[in-house]
Amino acid sequence: MPRNRQVAESFSMLNNSSIDQISFLCIYTIKNENRTALYIPLHSEFRDEDEVLILPYSSFQITKIIKDNYRRRIEIYLEECDTTSLDIQRSIL
Repeated sequence: MPRNRQVAESFSMLNNSSIDQISFLCIYTIKNENRTALYIPLHSEFRDEDEVLILPYSSFQITKIIKDNYRRRIEIYLEECDTTSLDIQRSIL
C-alpha cells in the first residue's frame, strides 16, 4: 500500500477495453504507526512506490464509502480502531 495517493491511483487505472471493471481505492488512517504499519521503501525493489505494510491483526473500521460512477471507482475510507474500543467490544461478546 503506497503512502502517496497518486502512486496508488496509478495502480488503479482501468483497462479501457473492459466496461465491466471497477477500481477500488482504500484510504487508511493509521493512528499508531509503530504498532500497525511499517514504512518499507528502503526494503522494496520499487522504492519510488513509497510502500507501507499493514501488520497482521490490525483492526480498521470503514468510515466512508464513495462511489464515483464517472471514473468507475469506489473509494473506501478506513480508520484504525482504538485499542480501548476493541477491548470494550470483546468484553461485550
